[in-house]
Amino acid sequence: MKEPKTQPRYDTEQEILDAIEAARQRAVKAEEQALEFDELKSNAAKAAAEADELGGQGSGEFWRDQMMKFKSKAKKCRTRSRRINDITLKKLKDVMAEFRTETMHFMAGDGSIPR
Repeated sequence: MKEPKTQPRYDTEQEILDAIEAARQRAVKAEEQALEFDELKSNAAKAAAEADELGGQGSGEFWRDQMMKFKSKAKKCRTRSRRINDITLKKLKDVMAEFRTETMHFMAGDGSIPR
């Protein structure tokens, strides 16, 4: 039978602050990736329009397919960024508030906060 996993815990305020900063950086990186995919999508749209003007067989269709892939990837990156901002950072801020709240004197414990 498997051993139950123990939930990791934050022992210091600095660990929580580091986790918040890392989450913010991941959100910014995801948003930057989304902007890069938007740029690639617009380049693919231009290439599709040029291919249609030249009248090549199927070449415009390739660029339209690429455009849709880039659009999908940008949407995924924005969703990831939004989830980090809306869920992960909110949880970490709640953990920080719990950490800064003094424990009641009649409750014994190790003082760490679940991650």
